Amino acid sequence: NSQNMVECEMQNEVFRNLTKKIKNKLLHISSSESVLLTDKYNYSMVRCGIAMYGYTSNYKEKKYLYPALKVFATVIQKNIIIKGECVGYSSNYQAKHREEIYVLNCGYYDGFSRLLACNGYSCNNKKIYYCGNICMDMLAIKCQKKLSINESVCLLDNADKLAKICKTIPYEILTNIKPERFIYIIKKPFHV
Repeated sequence: NSQNMVECEMQNEVFRNLTKKIKNKLLHISSSESVLLTDKYNYSMVRCGIAMYGYTSNYKEKKYLYPALKVFATVIQKNIIIKGECVGYSSNYQAKHREEIYVLNCGYYDGFSRLLACNGYSCNNKKIYYCGNICMDMLAIKCQKKLSINESVCLLDNADKLAKICKTIPYEILTNIKPERFIYIIKKPFHV
């Protein structure tokens, strides 16, 4: 717990006492938070975890990290709807005027939360809006730019932003994403 150094010290003392008799073994207690906070708890290894993806809840250290991946899905259908028409189960979204709606090949099965329904999100410098409920393997969006069938659309470039919409944490957003149906772009690492 990087927010409470007294607790960190207590946990470290318990760990030291429990591992005194272990010789020639690889030991670790430091998680992403601890690694970013101090090297005091770095034994023979560390577990970087979420920091490897560019995330931490240690806001002082966020300046050293950046999101390491983007997730794209493909436009599989384009529809023009008129004022009053609805999109999705339960008619959760109703058009206020003539609009182009794009259906993408992913849904909650793939890790995109149903809590994204009827929410806007700026991804890869494009504003998208999730229209209606997120289905199991499809979702509908509006986009500020025209899209084409088979075009790739960025749906995740920052798990912190999606986590705020879904009232959760970036860990949940990232671990829910299923890799087999997406195009990933992993950024090259850099040194500070």
